[in-house]
Amino acid sequence: MKSTILLLLLMFIYSLESYSQVKNSTYFDNSDFIRFQNDTIDFKLKSNGGITFDIMASGTFKLLDNFIIVHAEEYNGMKSTHTKIPSQNKITKFYVYSNELKDVDGKFLSGTITNEDGIANIEKNDVAQSLTITHLGFDNYSFAFTTNFDYQVNLMNYEVIENQQIIFKINEWNNDSINLTLLSTDFKPNSPKKKNLFRLNKQAKALSFSKRLFIRE
Repeated sequence: MKSTILLLLLMFIYSLESYSQVKNSTYFDNSDFIRFQNDTIDFKLKSNGGITFDIMASGTFKLLDNFIIVHAEEYNGMKSTHTKIPSQNKITKFYVYSNELKDVDGKFLSGTITNEDGIANIEKNDVAQSLTITHLGFDNYSFAFTTNFDYQVNLMNYEVIENQQIIFKINEWNNDSINLTLLSTDFKPNSPKKKNLFRLNKQAKALSFSKRLFIRE
């Protein structure tokens, strides 16, 4: 009985020590990184699931068993932006890569592809309320717009994840490294329980990598 209690106590102490190591550390895999600072996290991860692109996010995190639950908030780094340009033309001009037009309910209305100069034209109308810019390997960017303007859109060459719940599985970690698998970038339960995470681990295929090893700085 005493030996069992001692073992449990040692495991608890080890868990606390490991947690403190994670909470203020930065881990690298080449140019990719995961940075823990107190209860916040930010990371850049390269996806290689067929087509390579970067994923970036920042927010808060907590540990549950061998899972990291990230609540991605508004990204604190550089993001895609757009600038309004006053226009009196009958055509709204977008200086972008590719785009699709949506109405106020998010229903798809029309789509077009930019020319070799990155310019697309859409006829003015009173229905369209939002524009979504999509380009492979770049951030998917949406914004409300009016056809009284032209728009200059600057896309970041990575995907920004905001207002989502991200789940990592910790395969192993020690003083020098952490081995992770990304399971989800949009996990739905607001307060996931262990059973939710274990089920996710069984069902989900690694979104962008499997058992990535990050070395502590």
